[in-house]
This record gives sequence, structure tokens and C-alpha cells, in this order.
Amino acid sequence: MQRVGTGFQLSLGLATLGGILASAPVLALLVPTQIARLTPTRAATNLAMLTAVGATVALVASVVFGALSDRTASRFGRRRPWIAAGAITTVGGLARLAGAHDFRTLLGTWVLVQVGVSALLTASGASLADAVPEEQRGTASAMVTIAFPLAILIGSILVGKLIAGVVHAYEVTLVLTAAFVVPLLLTYRERPLARAEVERRRLGLFVRQLWIRPSRSPDFTIALISRFLLVLGYYLGAGSFLFLFVERVLRFQEHFPGHSTKEGVAVLMVIGVLLLVPVAVASGKLSDRLHRRKIFVVVASVLIGTGLSLMAVFRSWAVAEIASGLIGAGFGAYLAVDMALITQVLPSLSDCGKDLGIMNITNTLPPAIAPLIAAAFVNGFGQSSPTGYRLLFVIAAALSVCSAVLVRRIASVA
Repeated sequence: MQRVGTGFQLSLGLATLGGILASAPVLALLVPTQIARLTPTRAATNLAMLTAVGATVALVASVVFGALSDRTASRFGRRRPWIAAGAITTVGGLARLAGAHDFRTLLGTWVLVQVGVSALLTASGASLADAVPEEQRGTASAMVTIAFPLAILIGSILVGKLIAGVVHAYEVTLVLTAAFVVPLLLTYRERPLARAEVERRRLGLFVRQLWIRPSRSPDFTIALISRFLLVLGYYLGAGSFLFLFVERVLRFQEHFPGHSTKEGVAVLMVIGVLLLVPVAVASGKLSDRLHRRKIFVVVASVLIGTGLSLMAVFRSWAVAEIASGLIGAGFGAYLAVDMALITQVLPSLSDCGKDLGIMNITNTLPPAIAPLIAAAFVNGFGQSSPTGYRLLFVIAAALSVCSAVLVRRIASVA
């Protein structure tokens, strides 16, 4: 496998940026605005329904599109047709979302967007394993990793601050999504898969082979479980209930009169992102240079656990800022190097699209179930009691440490 240039690595990151931009900020800012306008008396219920349905569709679609792209024989290659189809579907869905006049249309179109984003991200993610040699995957993974916080940051600034009007916000988002995907379609040159190389499978066998037997792929299974634990811990500690912690335990508005809790949470998020991006790039490059992955993932997991532990022990705004920095730096290093590690423990390169689609469960399931777990602890002790939040942070930190311990058991990667 030949070394790839910086341009290709950047194009991978940009394509990921486009896919996340069309999903996360839209769901966080635009869709809730529309639901509140279309169904004001059922806004919370309908938003929860739309989020759950979309997450379920994305989870299944990632695996299916990954498997389909593994077996696509076209003169344009295996992945590019699905990247293009995913981008077109996503852009078309965003355009239709802008004109949705009832909740049923909004829900159906959001499902379409999730299908498109899943095809785009799964196929572009598989191209990393297809085209990037192992000695460059840390750097390339970092380019992909930083796309996630950058997409949320860019989307929040554009949609939340600079652009007035839902329709106009959708128009800008779909233009940016298309523009970010085009470079990968133009620069990615993959060898077409000959039809003779594609094994014909009946539907039943195809469905059965969408999963992986842990006994046959122990390192991949360990990587999947450890990543699930780490991401779940991250969302338990730095997810949606962080707002309530800042408001009711740290009492941000009492300590900083004239400033809202939303501003305080934004400060913590910015601190995390500002450290996440450079640490991700540096960790990815250093892991390539040293030809080591596990030590970076273990240290990153411990950093996250340390930050979460600080949040559990201290009720201080200054400590919260330090903890957010540790969590952001740790998460950046983790996502960059762990992605590279995962591509080295895939059960089969010929099925890497499907396998990475399975791994994507660790990205979609934790943020869906973390609020339910958090609500049980917070409501159990009272939303203004620090006890529930402290237990939540302790559990999140413990999950991070368990993830670090599991990673050490991966045998095939240094």
C-alpha cells in the first residue's frame, strides 16, 4: 500500500466534516426549532421520537451500507459511488427538511438524511482502511477525528449565531456539506473491484454475516467493547446533563452574575475543543512515528478518567475548567489513535466497510442511552443534589479506566 499525501488526508477529514455538519448541528438547533413551531404541545415527545428513530436508522444503515460498499463492483470503485450517493441523498434531504410543514414530513425526511449521512460516513471511513498504510493511519485518523468537534463548533456558530431563519440555515448547511465532500470524490482513486471478485450471497447469508463472531476476532471484539465503554463514560460525564451540573451544583450564575448557565457550559465546551484538536493531531502523528497505538489509547483513557474524577470530587468552577481541558485532550488523543488501532484489528480488509459499520455502534448507541442512565441517578437523588452527579462522574471515570485495562489485552497491535 503506497503512502498517501496530505491532500487526501485532508479530503477525508473534510468529507467527515460535511457529514457531521449535516447531522449534529441540524439535530441540535434546526430540527427542535421546527418541531416547537409545528407541534408546540408535543414538542418534547416528538423530538425524543425523531431522535430515537433517527439513531436506530443510522445504526442499522451504517452496517448495511458498509457491507454493500465492500461488494460494489463499479468502474468508479467500491466506496466512491456510496460517498457520492450518500452526499446527494443528504443534500436532498436537507433541502426537503427546510420546507417541511408537518411533523410526519419532518420525521420521514430526517430518516432520509440519516440514511444519506450513514452511507457517506461509512464509505469514507472505510476508504481510510483501504487507502492509507498503517504507518500513516494515526495522522489520517486525527484528520477525521477533529472533523467531529469542528463540525459542531462551525454549525453552532453559523446556525446558532450568524444565520437568521431556518430555511436560510438549511441552505447554507447543504451547500457546505456538498462543498466538503467534493474534494474526496475528486482526489480518491481506488482500484475498481472486478465482478468476479464479488462473492454472490443469498439475502439470508448476507444478513447473518453482518455480525462478527467474537471468538474468531478477539482483538476486534476487545476494541469494540473498550471503545463502547469509553464513549459511554464520556457522554455520561460530558453529555447533556452537564448543563444541570453547572447550573445546580456549581451554581454558575450565582458566582458569575450577569452570565447565563448556557455561557458557562459553552466555556467548558470551547476549552475541550481547543485542546482536543491539537492533541488529536499531535497524538496521531506521534503514534505513527513511534509505531505504537495502545500506550496512547491507555493514557488518553486515563486522562479522561482523571478529568471526570475531578468533577466528581470538587465543586469548583476553576477545577471544572481544568477537568474539561483534561477530558478534551484525552478524548482528542483517544479518538485519533483508537481509530487507527481499530483499522489494524479489522477481521478482514475485504469486509472493512461492514466491520467499521459495526464499530460505528460505539459512536451512535452511547449518546442515545447515556441520558437515560444519567436521568436515573440525577432524579434518584434530586436534580439539585450533588450526590447523583458525583456518582455519575464516578461511574463515567470507572468506565474510562475499564476501557484502558481492556485495550492492554489487544495482542496484535503494539
